[in-house]
Amino acid sequence: MPDEIAKIKEVLRQFQQGYLERNLESVDQFLELFCDDGTMEVIGTNAYRKGEGEWCLDKQALHKLVYGDWKDWGDLRIDMDDLNIHVNGQTAWFAATATVSRILEPAQSYQNFMGYVKWVAENEPETPAKDKLLDLLRGGLITLVEAEQGASYIWPIRLSAVMVKDNDQWRFCQMTFSFPTIYPPDVRLTELSL
Repeated sequence: MPDEIAKIKEVLRQFQQGYLERNLESVDQFLELFCDDGTMEVIGTNAYRKGEGEWCLDKQALHKLVYGDWKDWGDLRIDMDDLNIHVNGQTAWFAATATVSRILEPAQSYQNFMGYVKWVAENEPETPAKDKLLDLLRGGLITLVEAEQGASYIWPIRLSAVMVKDNDQWRFCQMTFSFPTIYPPDVRLTELSL
């Protein structure tokens, strides 16, 4: 069992290295750490509906998620010292704490938000004006509050995954990224739709 734990930790090290180097030309190679389409599911922090956006059910969707993370997100660091890995035959799972960090000067933060304002105005004609305004007010306030705290952004994040051993290689088959929150979530339903 210790040998399998070491192999799993090596895959985790490769995963983390990809998120630290963020080399956009090596995304396809990075995706080899994951199971094939049909047996893979990755749920990003911006996931809402299965199979849409950051709820990835195939490598094409995962490529888009990883590419976007590496281009715009920040450095993902997993707490490898406080990691419990559980193995049962050809299956393993873990849950870990981590951080995503980046430097973003307040002036750039404001500029990014103004770009978002322009995008909303130009690309969401079906959204009622009141809904756009509420979204922009909320986003503007968050931008101001966060920028006032300085240029160093460090967000705590949780990462959980299921791995399967295939041809002596451990691969991620299910993974979930999630941010802890003390405020109401960003997404709110107005009626029960389950």
